[in-house]
Amino acid sequence: DSHVKYELSGLGDNWFVSAHGGFISFLGNPVSHTDFYGRTKFGLHFAIGKWHSPYFGTRIAYQGIRFVDSQHPSLLAAFMPIPPEYILIFRPSFEKPAKWNISPYIGAGLIRHNNLKENSFAFSFGIFGSYNLTERISLSASFDGITAGQNFDGYGEKERFGDNLLSGSIGLTVGI
Repeated sequence: DSHVKYELSGLGDNWFVSAHGGFISFLGNPVSHTDFYGRTKFGLHFAIGKWHSPYFGTRIAYQGIRFVDSQHPSLLAAFMPIPPEYILIFRPSFEKPAKWNISPYIGAGLIRHNNLKENSFAFSFGIFGSYNLTERISLSASFDGITAGQNFDGYGEKERFGDNLLSGSIGLTVGI
């Protein structure tokens, strides 16, 4: 057959989990008292997702982050986008995964600031890349952005976007 057939995966098929470590930097409003390097901390990123077709998947992610905001030396927050992030990839079938994958994604949901006990609506976006080491294990990396209300760090207007988190990470993704 010369053209690609669109196919959906079964309910139990094409699930994946990933664990990454990397950096997270707070770029908020008002502007922080320190430079980019002073606002950048280590972060962890965990996700579970499913490829629904060779072209489309979803994932739910949790990010444990420490960051420096405009007023405090260090705050702790946790992030989970709800609904899931929508990821795109281009490959002809599930049977022969490509050695390299590049997947842009977008999402929207809630971000929670644990110290302030506050939630804020947020948009997430980024690009996820992977290199298949084996049939089920991939070395993966992502570059992500999150935009939340200006008051995510406790300062600024709730109705306006302006607090941003920028992160990059590398880790493993396992197909289950």
